[in-house]
Amino acid sequence: MPSNRVKLTKAAIHTARDAAKAIADYSRDIAEVKSNLALLKWMIGFNLAFTLAILWKVFT
Repeated sequence: MPSNRVKLTKAAIHTARDAAKAIADYSRDIAEVKSNLALLKWMIGFNLAFTLAILWKVFT
């Protein structure tokens, strides 16, 4: 019986370790997406401002 408990405990530890690794990978992926989104927001803002400046110059 004790060896069975040891096997179950090792399996639980292994499963918990795998779950922690998966969560860490997920968090890293989310951080990468957020940084890319911030860059895209800046790019869109600059493009919009530049386009409006050109349109202002053309029509005034």
